[in-house]
Amino acid sequence: MLIVHIKSIRRLAVLGGGAALLVVLLVVLAGCLGKGTPEQQEIPAGTNEERLSYLTGLGWQAEEQPVETLSLELPQDLPGEYTALQERQGFPFSQFGGRVVSRYTYTVTNYPDCPGQVQANLYVCDGLLIGGDVTAPGQDGFVRELAFPE
Repeated sequence: MLIVHIKSIRRLAVLGGGAALLVVLLVVLAGCLGKGTPEQQEIPAGTNEERLSYLTGLGWQAEEQPVETLSLELPQDLPGEYTALQERQGFPFSQFGGRVVSRYTYTVTNYPDCPGQVQANLYVCDGLLIGGDVTAPGQDGFVRELAFPE
């Protein structure tokens, strides 16, 4: 009887260990599946204060007023490279092709190791941030994500 009891305990341990392993694998797999793109979130950007607060929260220092504000109709077929930049940041930019949006351009004053003029562009639709970039115009210029460089 004792031998049967020990065998039963071993079977339960093996089955329990297998079930535990399965649960761990499912949790890891679920975590990996969710990491394809950053989660989209609604970021209020309808006012100058909200936009400046967002930039400051990322680590940027910017002049108090935008150097340019304009309304523009995004092309129906948005450029793939720029859309990919927005998707990496978790912005729903690609969903706004063909829509009229506002672009606010701020002068950035604390871009590391860049003596030229650097700007932050924020794209807003219906009071929400839908995209953005940091750019340096000119021959040696760049366009990059809004995250502060590390």
